Amino acid sequence: MTSSTQPSGAEFPSTVLPRSEPDPGRADRLAGARASLHALGRLLRTAAGVTALCLVVSSTLGSCSGTRASRLGSPTKLAPAPAAVEAFREARAALRERATVTARDRDAARTVAEIDARIDAALERAASAAPDWVAPQRLLDDRARAQLDGPRALAERRARLRGADYGAADLYLAGRLEEAAGSVRFPMAVALDRSLSWPHHALSVDRELAGDLRAAVAHQARALDRANGGYEVALFARRLASLLRRTGRAGDGVTVLRGVLDDVRLGAIDRLEVSLDLVELELAFDRTEADRELGLRRALGLIASGLTGRSETANVVRRLSLSPKARSDAAFLTDLELALRRHPTYANDEELFDELRARGVHSVVVALERGLAPVDAAVPLPPTGDVWVDLERAFAAGRDATLAALDRLIDELPDQVLDADGALADPRLAALVATARATDFDAPLGRVELAEACLRCGWIGPASALARDVDRAAEPALVERARTVERRALAAEALLAELARLLESILGEETVFDIGAVPLADWDDLGPPKAVSSKLDLDELLARIGELVERYAAAIGWDDEDLGAAVAKSPVLRFGPFGAVLVPGPVFVARDEFLGVGAAGERVPGLADVLDRLGRMALLGQPPFGEVDGTVLRRLLATERSGEHLGMPWSGMVILCEGVDAVGRRSRSGLSISGAALHEGYWVDVGSQRSVLATWRGWQRLVTERGSDWARERLESFQLPLDLGAGGVERFERARLAPSLLAAEALRVAVLLERAQARPTDAPADADLVTLTELIQVVGNHEEGHLTDRTRFLPLTKNPLGIAAIAIGEGFSPLGLERRLEYRAQLVSLATVPDPRLPLVDLLEAAAVDARLETVHAHAYRRLLGDLLELWNERLERDPDAWPTVRRDCYLMYQVHRLAPSELHELALELARREGLVASGAD
Repeated sequence: MTSSTQPSGAEFPSTVLPRSEPDPGRADRLAGARASLHALGRLLRTAAGVTALCLVVSSTLGSCSGTRASRLGSPTKLAPAPAAVEAFREARAALRERATVTARDRDAARTVAEIDARIDAALERAASAAPDWVAPQRLLDDRARAQLDGPRALAERRARLRGADYGAADLYLAGRLEEAAGSVRFPMAVALDRSLSWPHHALSVDRELAGDLRAAVAHQARALDRANGGYEVALFARRLASLLRRTGRAGDGVTVLRGVLDDVRLGAIDRLEVSLDLVELELAFDRTEADRELGLRRALGLIASGLTGRSETANVVRRLSLSPKARSDAAFLTDLELALRRHPTYANDEELFDELRARGVHSVVVALERGLAPVDAAVPLPPTGDVWVDLERAFAAGRDATLAALDRLIDELPDQVLDADGALADPRLAALVATARATDFDAPLGRVELAEACLRCGWIGPASALARDVDRAAEPALVERARTVERRALAAEALLAELARLLESILGEETVFDIGAVPLADWDDLGPPKAVSSKLDLDELLARIGELVERYAAAIGWDDEDLGAAVAKSPVLRFGPFGAVLVPGPVFVARDEFLGVGAAGERVPGLADVLDRLGRMALLGQPPFGEVDGTVLRRLLATERSGEHLGMPWSGMVILCEGVDAVGRRSRSGLSISGAALHEGYWVDVGSQRSVLATWRGWQRLVTERGSDWARERLESFQLPLDLGAGGVERFERARLAPSLLAAEALRVAVLLERAQARPTDAPADADLVTLTELIQVVGNHEEGHLTDRTRFLPLTKNPLGIAAIAIGEGFSPLGLERRLEYRAQLVSLATVPDPRLPLVDLLEAAAVDARLETVHAHAYRRLLGDLLELWNERLERDPDAWPTVRRDCYLMYQVHRLAPSELHELALELARREGLVASGAD
């Protein structure tokens, strides 16, 4: 076993500071070691693994010094000076304070600026009081990176390494700013000073990314054993416990966290963060009753302490709601209310406690996670930033609030889901808005009618809430209509929830029992429940969904005969060995008719019809030699559209959705999926782009608060000198992909600065400079790029030479072909959207993804970014005067914000020509 896969000594350290006698010969050996490391530096960049590197470096140091490397790596370690510790704690407290400030707070900009100044000043004091302490320097680097000053910070770290007196901390700090490429520095840092904790922590992260959790645990344990101060103890212990839980050793994780809580070096924030993680482990289902009771008491104590922020409180309550409890429900709810009343944020929130007593802890979790204010019809509610949350809140606040929220909803929607008059294009959604505007739904009749309209659109939550609030003293017929809406909404919610669980079960993430179609009256002849296999094919999955539909159809109010059987026989397009895909509907299109599955324009029966009634659509399919997968989306609009890009036509069904009820395989693995091309069109999730818009808005607020001078200064200094090393060639190094250092955010700032300066003087100051419509167009043009390839290559006999050329270029690799198609689609978007800097942001974000975690999209985008920089570099070599502001001795990746949209379009079009994406005569 090598040192990276097997821990030396105890795997669960005592966290006592390692001690050794002072070593008078250490300085000379360090100088020799640094010389050896300089010679090995270039070799290390191409080494195969961190484990081998650590062994090589250690043995080299041992031979250079004439003593064992372990002796070199055991210097005396002193605790940080008390003044440094106090300043660092002050900075961390200010960081927590900053996190509580939102854009809706009064004087938010001034408050944030004041807090930022305190944070930076405290960190500088800590670094000055303890120059060898890594923790404050690490946070200062993080602060610089977040303020688009990362290239300067990295340049300074690299300059430090070019001197003769650098240490292990310098190697670590430079390596972490260099992202994936900097991982080769961590074993060098370990070799220089084995007692420094941070390189071991970095090696743990590196091993985790490589999928070697055992080695990650071992390195993290070593980091904890060498922790210097309470901050490091808490951080490393929390990460070690998390790794242990992932390796099936949650009990050991509990032991670690309970042990460090007794460490006197922990400050109040350290102790809070450890306790929050400990609660998660203690309340887990697989723990003993004693552990869960201790976790419950700890959780209630944390809430009552008043130290937890809003999100932390919501997380603790959510965990409590999911955990079995060794006490009665009444006792638990009482104890939770008492704890919340001692928290200063919630002490006087009587509406929250009314909700707790009336509807239980789960509804309170929702309220806490959304940060809802008390509902009072007489008080205007501030928008949360989520139009759907605002709408649900408004329904409870009365007609005026609801109409204002509906107007805000329409204003927030992209143009792609609106008609020419700016109204909702979907007929049912348009009817709902018309009902809301024409109905006095403060009266029982109007509230019932609006609830029914919501249910028809698939707005299940608002429908249920409206119906539940109908006065039970109203006419009996109205009360019965309201109860019918409630029952049907509950059944519809149950169907969608069980469908989501069924899709989760095909990944083995949740056990689902085959009880969907069992008549409830046959209680005496049920037999043992049988778990649904996670190895279903598409037909078997549709049969299971059909059973669920049959079970809940009558309760939802559907009286169709054999609806479950129709779902099981849903139209499916089969491509032989190339897989199968459900026809998503809601209507057949021309391609469906061509393939013989249905007449164009007719409604798609089966699952598509069922989900259309609920305002949803399903994407189910089975790839060649792969497992079935699926997702269920909340539909805003489904319509047929057509167009062309770069001279190549496309057409198909375009489906725009707002969020998901059941996520697909890739989304469950942590990826954010914004859209996908289908066999006859594509879909786009508007909701996913709202989070992207929120990022743009955040940077817009920052540019507004800091001013245009700050933005220009940051952009001017956002560049990194070339790291040529021994024998490096400036021409080739200039176009290389460098550490991202928030290059995507720098481009965002450049776009916002330009648009802010061009904005009309009478425009609202808070109007979006980048709109949701633009972001949806970027995704849409990408998916339409896929459809142009469908036009170009299908049927397979249409363009066999073109298909063969791509297949040969990718070595006939299915993964390579998938990456190439994503490359081409994003290139179409880059070449066709009005402002190509928006899809370029996606390319720069992909550059920050570690190669070991690369998705198909990230790999394709990195490749496209590299080709774009290479082409720009070629033109820069031919005509340096064309870009007088571009520094040739710095990386181009940090200077893409100097490209005008027209220049970027020209580069993209040239790449598109080389890729064969521009049709003959399109120029």
